[in-house]
Amino acid sequence: MRQGRLVPGWSVQATIPSFSNFAERSHVYSARKRRNEKFIHNLLNHMVQNKGSDLFITAGYPPAMKLDGKLTKITDKPLTAEHTAQIARSIMDEKQAQEFADTNECNFAISLAGVSRFRVNAMIQRGAAALVCRVITSDIPQFDNLNLPSIFENK
Repeated sequence: MRQGRLVPGWSVQATIPSFSNFAERSHVYSARKRRNEKFIHNLLNHMVQNKGSDLFITAGYPPAMKLDGKLTKITDKPLTAEHTAQIARSIMDEKQAQEFADTNECNFAISLAGVSRFRVNAMIQRGAAALVCRVITSDIPQFDNLNLPSIFENK
C-alpha cells in the first residue's frame, strides 16, 4: 500500500491500495462484490423472516423495510452513496448494469434459494444509486382467505 493524501482535519493519512496488475484489481473487485452481495442477501433474508414486504436501500439512510405498512429501520448505520452503488451493482448482471448506466434505472428479479424471489427496482435518487426490493410470494392464497363474494368462486 502507498500513502494517500492527508485528509484535511484528520490526523492520520489514508492508505490507498496500489494495484500492480489487472488480476489483483479483479480479485479485489470480486471480493467486494461478494461482500456486498452477501450484505443485501442478509437484509433480504431478514426482511422475509420478519414478514416485511419491501426493502429500501438509499444513500444517507440506514437500510429499511416496510413492515405492516410502516417503514422500519433494519440497522442504525446510514449507507454511503458509494456503498449503495456497490450493493446495486453486486446483484446486477452485465446487461442490467449497462441498462442502469444508460438510463439511470433498471427493473429485474433475483432469487435467493430457500428464501424467496424479489422484484428489484434500481434507480438514481438524489444523485445516488438506490434500490427497492419487493418480495414475490410463491404462496397462492386460498379463495376463502381472499374475502371475495362467493359468486367469484370457481366450482
